[in-house]
Amino acid sequence: MKKNVMRIGAIALIGLFVFILVFNSCNGEKTENGEINEPPVSYVSDFQSPDNGGTYVQGDKIPFKIVFSDGGKSVVRVDISLDGNPLYIDKGGKKETTFELPTDTLGLCWHKLKSETTLKDSMVETIEIEIMLVAKNAPHEYGYRVINKFPHDVNAYTQGLVFENGMMYEGTGQNGRSEIRYVDFKNNKIERSQKLDNTVFGEGVAIVGNKAYQLSWQNRKGFVYDKNTFKLIKEFNYTTEGWGLCYDGSHLILSDGTSTLYFYDPETFSLSRKLQVADNSSCVSLLNELEYISGEIWANVYQSDNIVRIDPKTGEVKGRINLEGLLTPEEKMNGADVLNGIAYDAATNKIYVTGKLWPWIFEVELEKKNPEISRLAD
Repeated sequence: MKKNVMRIGAIALIGLFVFILVFNSCNGEKTENGEINEPPVSYVSDFQSPDNGGTYVQGDKIPFKIVFSDGGKSVVRVDISLDGNPLYIDKGGKKETTFELPTDTLGLCWHKLKSETTLKDSMVETIEIEIMLVAKNAPHEYGYRVINKFPHDVNAYTQGLVFENGMMYEGTGQNGRSEIRYVDFKNNKIERSQKLDNTVFGEGVAIVGNKAYQLSWQNRKGFVYDKNTFKLIKEFNYTTEGWGLCYDGSHLILSDGTSTLYFYDPETFSLSRKLQVADNSSCVSLLNELEYISGEIWANVYQSDNIVRIDPKTGEVKGRINLEGLLTPEEKMNGADVLNGIAYDAATNKIYVTGKLWPWIFEVELEKKNPEISRLAD
């Protein structure tokens, strides 16, 4: 009788051991620090190309490939989408799904590819990857020479700069010190100014007709003034941070510190389109103060001495201007911050640049560093 009891007990213990093993296999195993390692998920579909996070050149045809571990026997349908839009459909029964992804009409920077594989048991396997498209050609490199310089208010934390009829409109930043100004820049004289609320950190400015526009950094609202009086006409809203602002004759173009530019209708402030910016190696982020010059968008790259020249249709960086050395070491030590401020006189083809808390506004001309000639570098 005792032997039977032991046998039953042994069977019970073995059953309990098997249960624990099954439970652990279903729910993951505990590591030494008490964390649970979840068991790996087994997919029928395997995304083999393109590489997740891979960089590709705009215009290339990218091989696309998904293989199925069961030879496609359980696959009913494969749906491929690009940036949320249907791209390709493949029926089941195949060992793999392959095609070529053309990129000549795709914008630069990041794109999201998503595959949804429907199986015979009605389960759907979803895999998402991202790829980056960069420009085919390297940007043309430019240096500079200083033609003239004019005194600048060292207390002005410059966020926006616009030239009009021999004068400057300047937007300044920092909470409690943000303004929009109308400045006789040759004499460093503020002719008119309007202070922003102490809770608002001012950013880029642009002129459209008789109106002056100014952004805020993190309040996600902007201001429209009568440019002749700075009387507030209205406010507008946007969904990102506000950094730089310029006007291309049709749209206000806004930067938010990323590699994306936003095109807004100046009357309704409805978003018309977005533009991703990249050179031949990567997306170009930290786009800051903007100016529209001869069909190009020029942007300060924050925390650098560079200005990039952007094609407004494609987002390609066509040129890069290195303005290192504008300030002396002594001027930098006296509190001058980063380069930030581009203004253009279309009548004379003159370019002006300055920075946050800088003592000077510089008139500069570009110097070519490669054979490609730009009108602005002649």
